[in-house]
Amino acid sequence: TRFPKSILLAGMRVALQDGDATEEEDKKRILASFEQGPGDQLENANRRLRSLFAKAAWPLALSLGIVADFDKKHPGTISLPEILHADKLRTQLSLSFAQMEEITPAAVRDLAMGFPETL
Repeated sequence: TRFPKSILLAGMRVALQDGDATEEEDKKRILASFEQGPGDQLENANRRLRSLFAKAAWPLALSLGIVADFDKKHPGTISLPEILHADKLRTQLSLSFAQMEEITPAAVRDLAMGFPETL
């Protein structure tokens, strides 16, 4: 099942701090929970969420030839390898390109360019 491209784009731009909650106090508590622990937990969560959408978008992007520039309406703003690379806490990755003719050495190179140092 493929997600609509618009959903994938929105997911790769998401910022949890811009979200809403039923009660403003709930939002404050949720955001405060990210302040506990080492590093910028909120940004780490944003990066992870964006990378999950990039991972989900990869087969579609590969079939359309838009892995490096996913948003044709706003060229240069969404690069799947850059989004994946920004997820500095990622330690594993699983993708399947079975039966895809578009998987070429250049496509594998693009994927490898997205690997964060932790992978």
